[in-house]
Amino acid sequence: MPSKTNTGIPVQISTAVPALQWEALKNAAYPNEWAVNGVVQLINGIYTQKTLPEPAIEVYFQLSHLRAFADLNDDDIDDALVVLMVDTGGSGTRYYLNGVLDQNGRSVPAASLYLGEQIFIRSMTVQEGFIQLVYDSLGEEDYSCCPKDSKQYTYRLEGDQFDLLEVVDLPDPQVGGRPDIPPQRIVFEPESHSTMLASEIGFNQIDWYLLYADAGQRMRVEIQSPQGDVLFSVFGEDGGEVLTSILSEAQSWEGVLPTAQDYLISVVAAGADTDYGLYVALAGSDSAALPPGFPLQDESEKVVYLTFDDGPTARWTPQILAVLARYNAHAAFFVLGEQVEQYPEVIASILEAGHTLGNHSFDHQSFDGITRQGFNREVRDTEKALGGTGTQCLRPPYGAVDAYTRIYAAENGYRTVMWDVDPQDWRRPGVTAIMTRVLTEVQPGDVVLFHDGGGDRSQTVRALDLILKELSSQGYAFALVCN
Repeated sequence: MPSKTNTGIPVQISTAVPALQWEALKNAAYPNEWAVNGVVQLINGIYTQKTLPEPAIEVYFQLSHLRAFADLNDDDIDDALVVLMVDTGGSGTRYYLNGVLDQNGRSVPAASLYLGEQIFIRSMTVQEGFIQLVYDSLGEEDYSCCPKDSKQYTYRLEGDQFDLLEVVDLPDPQVGGRPDIPPQRIVFEPESHSTMLASEIGFNQIDWYLLYADAGQRMRVEIQSPQGDVLFSVFGEDGGEVLTSILSEAQSWEGVLPTAQDYLISVVAAGADTDYGLYVALAGSDSAALPPGFPLQDESEKVVYLTFDDGPTARWTPQILAVLARYNAHAAFFVLGEQVEQYPEVIASILEAGHTLGNHSFDHQSFDGITRQGFNREVRDTEKALGGTGTQCLRPPYGAVDAYTRIYAAENGYRTVMWDVDPQDWRRPGVTAIMTRVLTEVQPGDVVLFHDGGGDRSQTVRALDLILKELSSQGYAFALVCN
C-alpha cells in the first residue's frame, strides 16, 4: 500500500481537465446488445428498461467510474474509453468497453466490446492508439467470487469496432482480487482543525480513511489530482448516512454531520496511477476524537466476536448452536436469503438462543463489480426472507468489495462488517489447522470468521469446541458484533 504523508499544509497538484467532460459521458448514448433498439441513452450515468417480448426482463445499465482519455483515432484530439456495466437480473454483471470520440467537443460513441461477467479491471491505458486492458476473469475452476485468470489484452479502434491484436497471460493474482484494506484513522494535531494527506494510488484501487466526529460538527473534504479523476465518498460507518459519493464526481464536499460516529472517507482512482492530496477539516473540536469503540478494541477487556457465514443449514448450524451454548458464547450469523427460505426453523433456533442475524446476500453473489440494482436485489430479497429479524449488519460474500460496495450498503442502512481472523475453515484444512490459526492469531476485540454452510462443516464444529474451551480458560468472553 502506498505510504501517506501528513503535511498539515495544502498540497499543490496541477490539474488538467480533458476536453470530453465526464458529465457529457454520463448522459451519452451507447451501443449495447441488451438495449431494445441497440442503443441505450444514459441519464446521469444510469438507465433501466424492460425488454420485449414477454416475459419482460428488466435490464439495468450503469456507467462505471473507470475511464481513460487519449487519442483513439489519430486526429491528435483526446477521446475517451469508458466501461458500461449491465445487470440483466442473472448471477453476474456484464462489462462492456466503450470508445467515445471527441468530434468538435461532442461525445460520439464509436465502438462497444463485451469483456465478460464478474471481471476485475486492473489497468486501462492507451499509447499511440494502442489500447491495453489488464483484467481478471473467471477460469474453469475459479470460485464465482474470485476471478484469477489474468490476461493483458491489446486492442486498436478500427472504425466502429475494437480489433484484438494480442493476448498475454499474466501470473495469477491473489484470490479475491482486491483486499479490503483497513482504513487509516485521521487524528488532527493538537489545536488543529484540519489536515492534508498526500499519497499515491493505483488505477481502480481504494484508500480508506476513518474520522470520528460528533453530531452537529461541520466537515469539509477536498481532493486534488493531476487529471481530476481521483474521487471520494463520505459516509457513516454505522450505515444510513451517505453524505457524498463517487457517483457525484464531486471534488469537494462540506456539510453538517448528522450523528456521532466514525465516518469513512474512501478514495478511488478512476483513471491511471496517480498521486493525490486529501484535505479534511472538522469544525467544532480541537482534534479528531477517538471513538467509544465498536467492536471493543480495549485490550484490557478480553472480548472476541464470533461470526458464521453461508448458513443456515439443517445439519451444521444446530451443532454449532450446541457448542456455543456449552460456553455461554454469543455469535452473529451472516445468512443467505435462499438458505433462510429453506430453513426457517433453524433461524428461529438462532434467535431463541440469543444470537443475531446479519445479511450475507441472497445467493452469495460477489459484490465486487455489482451494479446498484443488483446489490439492492441481493440485500433486500434477504431482508424479505428474514421478515424483520435481521440486524443492519452486512458482510459481503467472499469479503469482496469495490468502490461502490460500502456506499450501496450505507444507502440501505447497513454497516459493513468484515473480520480480523480467518481460519479458512471452508477449505476443510483439518481440525488442528483451524484451531491453531485462531488461537495463534486472535487478539482482544477481534472478529473471527467461521462458516456454518457451503459444505461439510464437521471440522468447524469440532475445532470450535476446542477453540472456545481454550479461549474461555484464558478469560475471554464472546459478545455480539451486531445488535
